Amino acid sequence: MNEKNTFALQCMIRKGRKNRKDQYPVFMRLTVDGRRAEIATNIVVDVNTWNATKGRLSGTMNEVKRTN
Repeated sequence: MNEKNTFALQCMIRKGRKNRKDQYPVFMRLTVDGRRAEIATNIVVDVNTWNATKGRLSGTMNEVKRTN
């Protein structure tokens, strides 16, 4: 039997859940064999520092390095 298992992990922000400080929560989307699950990371970020293509923060500050 040739069974193929797939696995993917993607980080993204939820723009619909902005807080009072104009920050957005980061979610991780886990996909295994086509079934998705989203996990809250309890991390909030500024949308201006978020790189959607890479799924991580952009910059060189210590906070950015620690979060990535």
